[in-house]
Amino acid sequence: MTVTQYEYCFMELSHFAPVLVADQEERCEKFLDGLRPEVGHTVAATNWTIFGNLVESAKRVEQSITEQRRRQDRGQKMDGQQAVQGENSSQGQGKWKKRFFPGPADNGNHGQARSNGQGMISPQPTFAPTASGAQQSTHQSSSAS
Repeated sequence: MTVTQYEYCFMELSHFAPVLVADQEERCEKFLDGLRPEVGHTVAATNWTIFGNLVESAKRVEQSITEQRRRQDRGQKMDGQQAVQGENSSQGQGKWKKRFFPGPADNGNHGQARSNGQGMISPQPTFAPTASGAQQSTHQSSSAS
């Protein structure tokens, strides 16, 4: 419940027990007792004697808490996105994904992709025997997804 909603309920209910909130100080004390702890602890630092000032202060504290949470949530989302991006870039990925091309003779690399030294991933070439008996590179390429 927001401070505004609580104020409305408090005022409605105070009509049923006017003795409990007969003067400004008592009204302030009862209002403080019903505030959420995160708001009430901050607002209670001042000795309130004017109900309207107390309510306005509680609303400002609530707004400040809400804004702080939003900033923290955005910061955590940004940290999470940066961590994922960092993971991808540290693996040599980004737009480019590792491609695996197992071939009959893959030089012991077991079809692993390798970096071409420019931050891009390219497959290890596989070699196939030619008619003359020499091995010819059959570098396989793939279309980018």
